[in-house]
Amino acid sequence: MLKILIVDDEKLSRIKIKSHLSTHSIVEAASYDEAVLKLDQNYDLCFIDLNLDSSDAELLGFEILKIAIQKGIYSVIMSSLHDDEIIENAYELGCNDYYSKGNEKANISETLNRFLLTKNDYLETHFLKEIFPTKSKEQKEILKTIIPAIQTSIPICLLGESGTGKTFLAKEIHDQSKRPGPFVAVNCAALSEELLESELFGHAKGAYTGADSETKGKLSLANHGTLFLDEIGSMSLGMQTKLLKAIEEKTFYQVNSDKVIKSDFRIISATLDNLEEKIKRGEFRFDLFQRICGLSVKLLPLRERKEDILDLIKKEISEVSSTGRKIVFSKEAKVELEAYTWPGNIRELKRFFQMISLDGHGLISNKDIKKHLNQSLQSQKDKILSKEDIAMAFKMGLPAFLEVIESEIIQEALKSNNNAIRKTLTQLKINQSKLYKHIRTSEVVENEIH
Repeated sequence: MLKILIVDDEKLSRIKIKSHLSTHSIVEAASYDEAVLKLDQNYDLCFIDLNLDSSDAELLGFEILKIAIQKGIYSVIMSSLHDDEIIENAYELGCNDYYSKGNEKANISETLNRFLLTKNDYLETHFLKEIFPTKSKEQKEILKTIIPAIQTSIPICLLGESGTGKTFLAKEIHDQSKRPGPFVAVNCAALSEELLESELFGHAKGAYTGADSETKGKLSLANHGTLFLDEIGSMSLGMQTKLLKAIEEKTFYQVNSDKVIKSDFRIISATLDNLEEKIKRGEFRFDLFQRICGLSVKLLPLRERKEDILDLIKKEISEVSSTGRKIVFSKEAKVELEAYTWPGNIRELKRFFQMISLDGHGLISNKDIKKHLNQSLQSQKDKILSKEDIAMAFKMGLPAFLEVIESEIIQEALKSNNNAIRKTLTQLKINQSKLYKHIRTSEVVENEIH
């Protein structure tokens, strides 16, 4: 509960403000003299009417503001005056917020949110300890940049490797934003361009074969909420253009429909791609980049914040132990866990502990750790394609992706064989027509065929 002083000479105005602060301790002052007297007490916030005592010439609210600022009170000016010089003066004197009277419900809610975001206990105990705990100084400094943007509409782009927690963080940002609409997620890399368009914008009945009824798109479903676009770097240029228009205008059309749909959504995106490099290569629109990257936040891989590994271990132990059986790790096992690079990051760590918990051991030894880590490494080695490769296949379509892979392998084989065709055909076990399809140079040794 906050202790709040309301300074306003209009009783009706004080009543309106109080109605939106019902869960807090409220003290009222109806005049300059009464306000000065009551400012002898301590308050968390002070709402000050700039036109106090109806004296526009003197603006006594500024005098109250000076006293409140000296006492370290979070001070909010309320006024019907919109003159830039007056507003500038208020901020120069040290007011924390300035809003126009008339929409108290929204103004007071936003003011309280901004006040809470300035409190160290919110930053330290709630976000960096409860939501995304980390001991890494670098990660802390990066995450601190999110705090002022949480309860705004500023678009956020989350950068980082697979498994670093981008989707989790996006959901938490939405939950803390207090936006009344839902959190709606789309994996852009998992859908073809046609399906992605339908997924985002929705489609009218008969838009394509099998579309037996109208379907709402994710943009529509995210109205007053958050639209999370995972792997946005995989989106085609055509889709980027359509998305940009929808973001700028907050209106769009369903596939095969001329009906305008409005939606007030906030964009949070995520990618493991370097978008700036993609812009240079002409693969990502610069104007879309500006629209989605109001704030860029990088999530470090576990190998770059090793000081967090044991804390994550304790968290996993706690979750497993909640079933009844207690699990502990030997000192040697902990050393092994800290030394491991965790290429799959937090996702791999969680999967690893699920397997460890099935062993039935209460004390996890160094030997146990090595066994499961070796299995994890072997599993990764058994996978020929990386997640990035698979994402690219989704983006390009499988035939085009395989064509590129085939071409690169043939070029590498020719290079390693000094352009000897016969040797390359034998090594790759392919026919001449397939090889010549991918040859991009005339320097091959053609007589080796005969």
